[in-house]
Amino acid sequence: HDTFWLSRDSDEIERRHRLNNLVPLQGYFSSKDFAKNAEYGIGKKRYRILKPDGSTTRIDMDVKMKHVPALMRYTAAFKVNVPKSSLDMPKRMDFGIVVGNKKNGEEYNYIVDRFTTMVSIIILSSNPPGPPCAMAFLGMKTLSWL
Repeated sequence: HDTFWLSRDSDEIERRHRLNNLVPLQGYFSSKDFAKNAEYGIGKKRYRILKPDGSTTRIDMDVKMKHVPALMRYTAAFKVNVPKSSLDMPKRMDFGIVVGNKKNGEEYNYIVDRFTTMVSIIILSSNPPGPPCAMAFLGMKTLSWL
């Protein structure tokens, strides 16, 4: 939240800009994109409202770019559900391939599977005799299924 309002005279914003040149030197609040793309929907805010009869109702509100500066100024710890298609991430599609439909805790399965495949290829390329080669291959694939 505080990062949004940092300005050029802040050492923190300069440090962050050096680490990632996509961080604007004038601070995020100074971005002209909030006005230029004012009607662009970036996500949804979901609330549960208590009604007078004691029941609750769910409200989904669309959050647009024009709402962000006011929300960041007047609310603390405001969270919004942003679809990944709204994120400007150059490697978004690559990341989606790796962790696309993964559940919580399954993010590294792709890496383990690729690692075991590479080890299997290296073992096979060393031309070992048949049974040890088969056992090594099956052992590595079993490891990737765990």
